[in-house]
Amino acid sequence: MKIYQLHPISGDFMWESVAEESPLEPGKYLIPAHSVLIPPLEFNPETEVCKWVGSVEEGKWEVFLIEKAIEYSEPLVHCNACMAEPTKEELEEMHKKELESLERKRTVLAKLGLTKEEIEDLLL
Repeated sequence: MKIYQLHPISGDFMWESVAEESPLEPGKYLIPAHSVLIPPLEFNPETEVCKWVGSVEEGKWEVFLIEKAIEYSEPLVHCNACMAEPTKEELEEMHKKELESLERKRTVLAKLGLTKEEIEDLLL
């Protein structure tokens, strides 16, 4: 299954890749963050950029002249909300999600037959 990687801040199309099938759920594919299944529009990379505009789930591709793309990206890079320090609650939630993610990774690696030492070496 083809996927299309986005720059995590600007939404610019970066490259095409192939999603791997889940080892735990055959028939389902692992879609990385900042990726979409819809191919980008045709554009001239010397004068244009193709950006995903909107949320990953509900956005769409748009083509901008490079000069306009830089102007369009300004609010994304310099917005106050993006630069704000996270609250204690947000930090706790991020930490909880990171621990859950590590535990899922440990489970998958253990099912692949790795030892605890090998798993920890890979995750550190």
